[in-house]
Amino acid sequence: MKKNFVKTMCLCLSMFMLIGLLSACGTNKKAAVPTITWVMRKPVSDMSRQDLVEEEANKIIEKELGVKLKFEFIDSGAWDSKINAMIAAGEEFDLVLEMGAPYVNNVRKNAYIAVDEHIDKYGADIKAKVNDFAWKATEFDGKHYGIPSQTFYVPYSSFAFKKDLVEKYNFDYKNVKSYKELEPFLKTIKEKEPGMYPIIAVGPEELVQPKTTEYIKTDMQFMIYDKANDKFILDVESPYSLERYKTAYEYNQKGYIAKDAASKTEITSEIKSGKYAVFAGRRSATKTTNLYGFGCVESNPTYGSISTDNISNSITAVSRTSKNPDKAVQLLNLIWKNSDLSNMLAYGIEGMDYTVESGKGTPDMKIKTNSGNDVKWSIWHNWLGPLWDQWDSPWNSKQSLKEMQELNATAEISPNLGFRSNLSEYKTELAMLNSIFTETKTVFNTGSMVDFDEYAASVKKRYKEAGSDKVLAEVEKQYSAWKANP
Repeated sequence: MKKNFVKTMCLCLSMFMLIGLLSACGTNKKAAVPTITWVMRKPVSDMSRQDLVEEEANKIIEKELGVKLKFEFIDSGAWDSKINAMIAAGEEFDLVLEMGAPYVNNVRKNAYIAVDEHIDKYGADIKAKVNDFAWKATEFDGKHYGIPSQTFYVPYSSFAFKKDLVEKYNFDYKNVKSYKELEPFLKTIKEKEPGMYPIIAVGPEELVQPKTTEYIKTDMQFMIYDKANDKFILDVESPYSLERYKTAYEYNQKGYIAKDAASKTEITSEIKSGKYAVFAGRRSATKTTNLYGFGCVESNPTYGSISTDNISNSITAVSRTSKNPDKAVQLLNLIWKNSDLSNMLAYGIEGMDYTVESGKGTPDMKIKTNSGNDVKWSIWHNWLGPLWDQWDSPWNSKQSLKEMQELNATAEISPNLGFRSNLSEYKTELAMLNSIFTETKTVFNTGSMVDFDEYAASVKKRYKEAGSDKVLAEVEKQYSAWKANP
């Protein structure tokens, strides 16, 4: 009797253990794959192919790194307010593509981490491809707060034209170097092409301006570097900027600029409308044509100096809220290493976003991308990081990429490359100065003031009252110290 009881209890315990194991197996689901979130401006208006492109890319990324990539796109017009709100709220994300002054401001807010140790451990392919001088643009107090893109560092500008209009009126566009040389064409368009605007101007966007090596932008938009005098001055005191602003005013007065230009905020969709005869070029007429969906030609470009500000126009930073900074940098390194992956993320999916014309499966592929309204996915290579490994396409030919590399190697480098002032003691003044710039740039860019000289004088006065002299004096003091020990 006792033996039977013991056997029965043992059997029951065994059954309970088996049921427990089976139950545990039933609830042991596969662990979720960590996601690396990358925040960037929306490259084109229609990115409806996002899920498909990410699915294809993640087949490579998950296999190599055990994580997935997820882009979070923000409309350009809403970028500042959105990213500032995310940072202020401590929202979790991993990577962010930053451009210009906002990048500097956010580093100063402690929003991003220094990447030096992560790059040393996981960024061998990035380090092998980034120009040594480019790292200076991400350096703050001896540490690097972001990864500079491999890109065309020389600032350039060119005028782009609707091809049918320059052909119709036989306009010699190639060697246009100034606004005065544009005027005969603009006048013709106004008089003979009803419904067309001679030249584009959109609130937050600068009117096209031939580049110069004499006046160089800084990471504070209200301030510019005067190379000839080796000093920093207000943007509205620079002859270079004043010429651009006054030209916008004159063109507005003559009806070359849309009267509601100051209320417009999105330049790409405006140009795509086909209602503008002249706009900013992209250094490649085929790239411009591909983007806007109609035939374009471009003037020969003008170039400026390689500067801190220009390199800062494409930097990928790692958020302080990232839970996976190591994986985030490993992901970036994989994109820099694997040209098939970087090109997929840039161009999209074969047969949907592009077709192969030759060299399929080789490093020398040539492809044809969708254009105009057919574009459902597009990220510029330098927003992702590596530029030179891209496939030959309407965006950039292999020849144009080679020319850009050569210009990077031979262009003039600004004397103040790598200098960044620390104005943490002047937060009140900076807030006011930046506010004035933001408020007035739309008026300057579109020439929509009543009287140019009076308006420019009033803005200068406002800057002075907000403490610009004090801020500039501090910048000069720090610049002198930096020059003594760069």
